[in-house]
This record gives sequence, C-alpha cells and structure tokens, in this order.
Amino acid sequence: MSDKTISNKKRRQLKSILIYPQFQFKFIFWMMTMCFLNILIFAAFSVLWVAKMQSHGVDLQLPTSHPYFVLLNDFSNSYVLVLVGALLLSSIVCVLVGLGLSHRIAGPLVKMRNHLLDISHSASADPLKEVHFRASDFFQDLADSYNKQLHKKNSKDDGQIG
Repeated sequence: MSDKTISNKKRRQLKSILIYPQFQFKFIFWMMTMCFLNILIFAAFSVLWVAKMQSHGVDLQLPTSHPYFVLLNDFSNSYVLVLVGALLLSSIVCVLVGLGLSHRIAGPLVKMRNHLLDISHSASADPLKEVHFRASDFFQDLADSYNKQLHKKNSKDDGQIG
C-alpha cells in the first residue's frame, strides 16, 4: 500500500470519528475542563484534610517523628500518585464519552444540514425525501417535525393537483 492510500484511509477514519470537529473539540475540551476541575477540587479538600490532621497532631503535642505524622506524610506522598492516576483515567473516559455524546448531538445536526443543502442544490421538481436519524441520536423530534411538515406539504400539493 502506498503512503497516500494509508493517509487517505486514516483521514476517512478520523472524519468518521470527528463529524463536526469545531463542535466536538469544544465539547470534549469542556468535558476535560470539568474533569480537571473535579480532580482539583478533590485534591484541595484532601490537602485541607491533611493539614487539619497535622494540626490535630500538633495540638496533641506529638513529636514530628511520631508514627502519626509519618503516616500522614506517607499518605500525602502516595495520594499525589493516586490523583495523577485518577486524572489520567478520567481524562481518557471524558474523551471517549465526549466523542460518543458529541456524535449523538452533532450527527443529526450535520445530517439535517446536509439534507437541507441537498434540497437547496437540487432541481425544484425533485421530490423531497424524509430524513431519519440513528435510534441513539439526540434530536429525534427534529427529524419527526421535518417529516411531519414534509407529509403535510406533500398532501397539500396532492390536493392542489387533483
């Protein structure tokens, strides 16, 4: 296979994943931002909790070499790794869920836009066709409304001809 064929194949695969990139990239960006903010808030509360536990140890006049402080320090150090792992895992989940949801949102809108563009570029004598979305897509009511209006127009046109 030539490099050009491989490049075209990859481009087609990417195009089927990113059907409306300007929307999907923004959508995924905001999902990742929310994910990051959640981890950041959780980390802040954890830091506050450790600080409060350390102040309790100080109030009890425990020496800094006491196992209580050693445990808190070990917890703090290992917890950073847990938070980094959680951030990486949740980022992957956010990207995958974001792609799936953005497909279900952008897909019907792109299909309706393309359908309307086809109508605007076709001859006026061409019959209008119904539009259908995937069962898992959002905005099913948009296709239903369009098809209902199309049937209404077709029945009105049939009545005028006869």
